[in-house]
Amino acid sequence: MEKMQIEERLKKLSGLREEKGRDEEALLMADEVLKEIKEEGAGAKPEAQLWLEKSLIWQHVYMNERNKGEGGDGGKMEEAKKEMEESIKTAERVMEDGGVDRGDPVLRIDMYLGQAAVERKDYQKAKEAYEKAIEVVKSPTNRLEFKMRLCEPVIMLGEIKEGVRLAQTTDEEFDMGVGEELKEKDYITWVIWKSGIWIRVARSLDKKEKVGEYKELVMGKLSEMEEALDESKILTNKWVEKPFEIRLDEIETLKKKIG
Repeated sequence: MEKMQIEERLKKLSGLREEKGRDEEALLMADEVLKEIKEEGAGAKPEAQLWLEKSLIWQHVYMNERNKGEGGDGGKMEEAKKEMEESIKTAERVMEDGGVDRGDPVLRIDMYLGQAAVERKDYQKAKEAYEKAIEVVKSPTNRLEFKMRLCEPVIMLGEIKEGVRLAQTTDEEFDMGVGEELKEKDYITWVIWKSGIWIRVARSLDKKEKVGEYKELVMGKLSEMEEALDESKILTNKWVEKPFEIRLDEIETLKKKIG
């Protein structure tokens, strides 16, 4: 495959994995693209990117089951977490063997390692990985994503005020400078990342049984994000057909739980 064909296939795959209920189709496509990348000798970077896409598919499998509450399949969730972490480890190994820069803004491997640490409840490792990503990836836009994710382990480590304060300042950054530029260029990515702040804060505060004084703030922000997750607001660059169902399910589940 030519470089452009690989990029198009990976873009299509990223759109597919964002659509609720298409996980199996996305996993099949990921295996097909991986085979093509290896057969064509396309290199370490696209192979690593493929493994990271695969980790996100498994993450969505996990999220979809988690959003079902007591009706979720525990065995499927455990399988998804295991496969997600294995995919990330494989991507890291491919990068190291192929001499790919750890600070690559497309791959941002430390962010993925942070997410894997969150899922295994190693919040100190997660915090360190997200901070490492902020340090080594030089893209200001990507740093917004890393800070959005960093809120979660900070709160889970008991630094409640610091985590909420980070969430508030990061939320503000999404509406100015590079955040505003991202909104205009790619509304889907912008709103998925921005809503991720408050989904993570709400979930973390609930786990720590610290919603209390932050309930009004969190419920207000979740409602605000529900309004923002509106397909009619996507004016350009609609790279996925049904982009928001998974996030809206998460918000609905959290509002019921803490409301």
